[in-house]
Amino acid sequence: IEMMQYLDDSFHLTLVGDGPDKGFITDLITKLKLQSKITCVNWMELSKVPDMMASADIFLSASHSETFGLTYIAALASRTPCVVYDYEISREVIPPDTSIFLKTLDPKAWADAILSLRKQPERYQNLQKAIEEQYGMLKQYSEENSAKELVTFYKFVKRKKIKPE
Repeated sequence: IEMMQYLDDSFHLTLVGDGPDKGFITDLITKLKLQSKITCVNWMELSKVPDMMASADIFLSASHSETFGLTYIAALASRTPCVVYDYEISREVIPPDTSIFLKTLDPKAWADAILSLRKQPERYQNLQKAIEEQYGMLKQYSEENSAKELVTFYKFVKRKKIKPE
């Protein structure tokens, strides 16, 4: 949200989701006077997510607590380049060269990363090309494959009689 202060009016941010921080987020948008540059969508049917992702130029995620990285997968499956916080899950899920990874939450650095894509259209095109080339990697995260891995893991835990701490 704060990065939008550093971007001109040709940039628009759409936030999707409805969680416990909703009040904080809407208050921050109002406080920073960014209502004309940010749209909040509380909830979206799963069937509409691919179209939403595909209509975006960039997917942003400053999260450092994604459990599985489904939002990254949805963005890349829609052929949308990502700008994400650099941590274990983002590196595990997102194929190399398909996204920009930032090791900071500094809003100015995020704005600069987005501006760099506008100033260097070939860089943006290279991200899209890399997504196309590495799209097959994302198929490992299909519901069927993920369910099989989860069942295998649960069987392992049950066999070993591992108990939660």
